[in-house]
Parts: sequence; C-alpha cells; structure tokens
Amino acid sequence: MISNLGKHAYWGQAIEGYRLIEHQVTCSVFCADGALFTWTIDLKTPNPFPTSKTCIYHKYCGRINLEIWILPSNQSILFQFNIGENETAEILALKNEPGPISTLCRKDAAGNWVLNDRPDPTLELVKCQRYFREFCEYGLCEAKSNSEVEIDIITPLDMRVRPTLIPTYAAAFTLNGWDTTDPQNIQVSGGNDRVTTVLAKGLSGQSKEAFGFGLVKGYWDADL
Repeated sequence: MISNLGKHAYWGQAIEGYRLIEHQVTCSVFCADGALFTWTIDLKTPNPFPTSKTCIYHKYCGRINLEIWILPSNQSILFQFNIGENETAEILALKNEPGPISTLCRKDAAGNWVLNDRPDPTLELVKCQRYFREFCEYGLCEAKSNSEVEIDIITPLDMRVRPTLIPTYAAAFTLNGWDTTDPQNIQVSGGNDRVTTVLAKGLSGQSKEAFGFGLVKGYWDADL
C-alpha cells in the first residue's frame, strides 16, 4: 500500500451495531518490514450521540494512523486506518479485538515481531457464538387474538449464560400462507431456560384457527 502525491491511502472495516461502546478495544497493524502498530482505546458513549457520520477517536502516528467513526446511517462503528502522506507500507495483517492486549504478533528469540499462528476459524466462530449468534427458527404458535400470536423458540443451552433474544422478524403460517408483521410489533413476552416466547402483533386479522406454526429470525445475545 503506497501513499503519495500528498494523499492518504485508507482502508477499514465497519462493525455492525454499537456493542463495542463502553468497552476497551485493541487495534493492531503488522507491516512486512517488521513494524507493529497498536492502539488500545476505551470507547466511550458520545454525548450527544451523533446523528451523522462522526469521528470519535483519532491517533496520528505519521506512518499509519487510526480513526474510529460512528455511522448512524447503518448503525455501525467504522475502524479506519490510513497511510500518512507520501508514506509506503506493505500490510501483512491487522486485528481488532476486545481488551488491552494485542494478540496479533509475538517476539521471536531475536526480539523481532512475527505473526502468531492463525487460529482455526471454525473454532473461533464457535467461541464467538457463545456470546452472540444469528438465528432463524420455527416454533409452534398459540393465537392470542385474530391478529396476535405467541411463538415458542428453543433457548440455546451452549452459550456462556442464558441469552437474551433480539427478534427482528416474525411470521405465522396460515391456510393462506405466511402472515408477517413489522419489526416494531415483535417483542419477547416470556420464557425460561428451555423456551423463549415471542409475541407478534399486527398480523392481518385472520381467524385464530388459521394459525399453525411460526418463524422467528433475530439474534441471541449472551454478552456481558
């Protein structure tokens, strides 16, 4: 990656949601010449919270710089790196991770930075899914009225604690096909360690007897 003619070269990654706010994050960049750049940041909630793209952190080191932006348009946080003006860098790896320690590299016997072995992506995904996972599940419906149903979803037992359900979609199957509702009409109405109940309101008003089983999509959250 080369920056010249008085321009910056940028690259970055947007992370969905604001889950990292009020947490500590370490960002690392490793270059082919053996240079390691790290930043440890305590991300605080902006006050007032931005309503347009806003930079909430910047650290300019000259050669490689870091900026963190709030992107309200898609509710995400952008980690944006850039090469300083008229600088040259060959980037081998970068990593964003929770906590104060960079695990991207280690020092060898000669005191040089080298990349740590890449972890098994399947194992890393399993670790992450103990905290947060996306789901799409079917469940039996119980009609509460002509336009409201409760759908029972199995609560996962393999997450670090009993997770919170964040529903984003719900539909009930009827004699005439799927009957859906708007996301604002979906809420968690009860449950236990085995089953979580989702209440879907604002359906089309077909008779109670028409509902059979339902579909719920969303996220399980077992974060701290």
